[in-house]
Amino acid sequence: MATATRPTVLSVDDEAGIRDAICLELEDDFDVVTTASGMQLGAADYVTKPWEHGEVVATIQRILREVDAPPGVLLVSDDAAALVPVALALEGRIRVRAMSVAAASASNFPAQVVVLHAPDRSKVSALSALSARFPNATTVWVTG
Repeated sequence: MATATRPTVLSVDDEAGIRDAICLELEDDFDVVTTASGMQLGAADYVTKPWEHGEVVATIQRILREVDAPPGVLLVSDDAAALVPVALALEGRIRVRAMSVAAASASNFPAQVVVLHAPDRSKVSALSALSARFPNATTVWVTG
């Protein structure tokens, strides 16, 4: 049974031995719930097999830090260099995270502002879906 004092981790794997190994690795620090099947949709992250020792714990700890962190500005572009000037201008003033459109679609970053880079009209529809992904954030469009 999960407790309110420890984070709960859901582990999904079709192999009982893998589920047991994950429970053994995590049971000292987390409440672990396992299941043989499920959808990645909505998952904060996932670790693929085979994983390195400590990788699962490190992934969970990173996610917990992100969830507990204050909101910030999410910069979204498939061109890694496009929003670097914006990131540099904001650095040290507010939490800033830059990522691709695909990564942002699955991100749990607590965005207060989402900056979407649309270098041309062909990118607008894919980026528009991100506005719904971050409904409490202010959306800023950067074109060109």
